[in-house]
Amino acid sequence: MRGKVVFPNSLRQQFIKAAKLAFPREEFCFLLGRRDENGIFTVAELYFPPGRENSSTVDYVEPDVEWFRWAREIGFQKGLIILGDLHSHCYDANKEGVADTSPSEQDFQYMEAIKDDAEHYYSIMGICRVVKKSRRFYSHIILYPAMIPYEICEEHPFE
Repeated sequence: MRGKVVFPNSLRQQFIKAAKLAFPREEFCFLLGRRDENGIFTVAELYFPPGRENSSTVDYVEPDVEWFRWAREIGFQKGLIILGDLHSHCYDANKEGVADTSPSEQDFQYMEAIKDDAEHYYSIMGICRVVKKSRRFYSHIILYPAMIPYEICEEHPFE
């Protein structure tokens, strides 16, 4: 069964605008909202942590654990939960090849690092591809399940 996410266009456009302003540095926000009894996620607000520009480069944004705690508190005050996060992958079409919207290894490492702090409903990893071609920007958002890869063990635990 595929999950469903209600993500209003106004919020998508809010992130795209922020990502274009941050270009070529990556942008980051948390998706705050609700999950109903049918498992449908509804994004109600974006939370952009203060100071994120200091933890972001052209290749990667390194989320601070404090950002997660701040987002959880802001969400709690508004009756919302952290559904996941969204960040940009930036490309200059004049210098680089294919623009990717897939999560990187670093994205999965981040999920691994926060898994002990993340509640069970932290379920979305969003990527916004931002491509600059001449003076124009092109963007596209894709949401993925926030899957944390399994650790592979060499030995069977029951032996």
